[in-house]
Amino acid sequence: MPIDIYINDGKKSKIGSLFEKEYKVKYYSKTSDINYTNFKPHINKILQLIAEDKDLHLRHLPRYENELFYYDVHRYLSCFAAFEYECTSKPKLFNQTEDETVENIRIDILDRIDNIDKKILNGAEKSFLNQSKDRISQLGTQFGQVKKITNAYYKMENIFCNTPYLIYGNKDVKAIAKELTTLRVKIAHNNYYEELTSDQIENIRFLEILAYSMLLKRAEIDDSGIELIIGSVFKCNYLYTGL
Repeated sequence: MPIDIYINDGKKSKIGSLFEKEYKVKYYSKTSDINYTNFKPHINKILQLIAEDKDLHLRHLPRYENELFYYDVHRYLSCFAAFEYECTSKPKLFNQTEDETVENIRIDILDRIDNIDKKILNGAEKSFLNQSKDRISQLGTQFGQVKKITNAYYKMENIFCNTPYLIYGNKDVKAIAKELTTLRVKIAHNNYYEELTSDQIENIRFLEILAYSMLLKRAEIDDSGIELIIGSVFKCNYLYTGL
């Protein structure tokens, strides 16, 4: 028997189903229900994260089963926003660099700004100094978009050891990150709303699985549990079939 899940946001709305037992179907591609046995050891942690994180970004997730592998420009932007949200949620792990080579220079410049006599400055000059101080405090401490994606992947790399359907062809992660970032800029600045190519869709799917894995990591699920769940949800590995 399926376990139906509902949300009460003013009215009762069904948001999904879980299945307790494995079941066989004639047409595998037409089935996208998630087996409850794959989630059972971790369901408390997932529900606890959902309860605590009031701003959890879920807009990129499909509303209907047949949308699981459908991507367009709007869903891509939502996937990227979800990835950014996960990076921001654990900034020390995903957003901040470990390069301390410029730290002494940064401290020296900030000290010089602090020692400027503010009494002789007008409002515009004070504002400029404050903005300069904020920018200098951030320079060299945060990754750019390409580096952020590659860094997140390598921080999570152990989870993807048994995930052969995450990266297609002869691409590497840096190439995928560059293509994803270029597409995002194109959409933002050139009003790009063309139909996505199969190559672009594969890149977006990579980003979505990465962001979803980061979410599960934030829920404190162990690596083997994350591997099992992403295989069950995205069919990017077959670990779940061995249960």
